[in-house]
Amino acid sequence: MVKSYNKEHRCLQNQNVKAYTYKFLAKQIATRVESNPTIPMRDLQEHLQRDDQVGIFKMKVFKARTEALNQVQGIMLFNTTVKIDVESEPNPNAETRTFKRIYICLGPLKKGFVAGRRDFVGLDGDFMKGPYPGQILSAVGIDGNNGTYPSTYAVVESESTNSWTWFLTCLGDDLGLGTNSNFTFMTDRQKGVLLAIAKLFPCVEHRYYLRYIHENMKANWRGKQFKDLLWDCRAHTDTMLNNMCESFNSKIIEGRDVPIITCLEYIRGYLMKKIVTVQKEIDKATCPLTPTATVWVGKLKKEATQLRFVFCGNGKYQVTKNLLKKFVVDMGQQTCSCRRWELIGIPCAHAISTMWELLKNKEIDKIPEHWVHQTYRLETN
Repeated sequence: MVKSYNKEHRCLQNQNVKAYTYKFLAKQIATRVESNPTIPMRDLQEHLQRDDQVGIFKMKVFKARTEALNQVQGIMLFNTTVKIDVESEPNPNAETRTFKRIYICLGPLKKGFVAGRRDFVGLDGDFMKGPYPGQILSAVGIDGNNGTYPSTYAVVESESTNSWTWFLTCLGDDLGLGTNSNFTFMTDRQKGVLLAIAKLFPCVEHRYYLRYIHENMKANWRGKQFKDLLWDCRAHTDTMLNNMCESFNSKIIEGRDVPIITCLEYIRGYLMKKIVTVQKEIDKATCPLTPTATVWVGKLKKEATQLRFVFCGNGKYQVTKNLLKKFVVDMGQQTCSCRRWELIGIPCAHAISTMWELLKNKEIDKIPEHWVHQTYRLETN
């Protein structure tokens, strides 16, 4: 029985209950034996374990609910989204509910994703390893420095179509995704995710991690030649692995061994440190582009010095390498037949060669760095 309620809890979480002593347990056994003197020892043990687990669980749910509400009140100040779902309760007048799942999208990450978004997100799920079973679902994107950008995460009861549908519905609300959104989701073959994506986002591009496709392909086509041909089949993005999700999961592995509230706090702390680390790198940058984009453009400029440029009419230009390989650059559409510019948002060497010629003839006034997609820019003009 709860006789007093302290809204603010400053104590550390502990699974040990001081009141649960051998004297308390002896009273429970005595009461059970008095009501049924012939009860088998095995049945007595099972009854005690079940009753004790239910009692301890309800107490922990109450504490977790209180602690969760305190955290929610604080983080909502930063436009953070927190959604908690509970088990259905037959009695509508019941004062308590059993926790089912929780979804979180931190406000600063939401704002950053929408501002410099790359329409690409990897989805993944991983097991909770602590005293409470469940799954951690996550949506991880890529930032302008080609690093991981976790946007949302949730703890759910299991990996199923229902839980993925709930998670993706919350994700769509936060990131502004509708049924007609032109987006790309990358997943492996998690249970239920395919049906959830098809139901909520029928127009998105959905792809599997290339590694899993290759594993399935090896049953009939083995060898390096087939593997190289598979890697050459690019589509809307150059990201074909699940490194971003695997990286996020590896960072929170210790947080999966603790109770749910502690796990959520662990993830929040990791993301907070990550944001600070990235900001420090941004503050040290001296170029208008992110460090990775600066390196890429430098290599592409070096390659562009070996190319030859010819105007071929209708705003298109032919770029030749070694008089053998020919590529067509369309400056108006900002495309190249090699498709690199379209894939990653950074002009390819063929486009850079074209830009230099146009700059020389004063037909354009922007250097190659200015043609890089805003995702990779630290400064916008």
